[in-house]
Amino acid sequence: MSQKPMGQQTMPQGGEAGQLNQQPSADRWPGDPLAWFSGALVLIWAGVVLLFRNAGEVAGFEIEHASAWILTGAGVLMWIEAILRLAIPAYSEGVGTRIILGVIFVIVGLGEVVQVSLWPLLLMAIGLAMIVGYFAYPRRT
Repeated sequence: MSQKPMGQQTMPQGGEAGQLNQQPSADRWPGDPLAWFSGALVLIWAGVVLLFRNAGEVAGFEIEHASAWILTGAGVLMWIEAILRLAIPAYSEGVGTRIILGVIFVIVGLGEVVQVSLWPLLLMAIGLAMIVGYFAYPRRT
């Protein structure tokens, strides 16, 4: 084994100094790419709502309850993701979670907009989802 003096670095092979050979790999998006895409859309939606709220203050119109619109939009995007998961068998895990999260986000968001307590609807929706999940996906023993 040859030892290199301290402070001396080797250049990466296969390119100029500072360039690395980057090849696309399957682990570039670890986990579930559909969840990554959905999360990115939620962030974009939040940015759009906040941008319109700020632009509205300048232009003379006002978007009230920006957080409610963000939550409602995130809930709808969760439902769209759940529909895509049902349509694509490779990503069929977590459909119920997305539906329940979507219901929670939409009910909390709309409850803030219409100034009505929609929590009873939230509890009923979660209970209904649990019953449907019990019969739709029986446990294997």
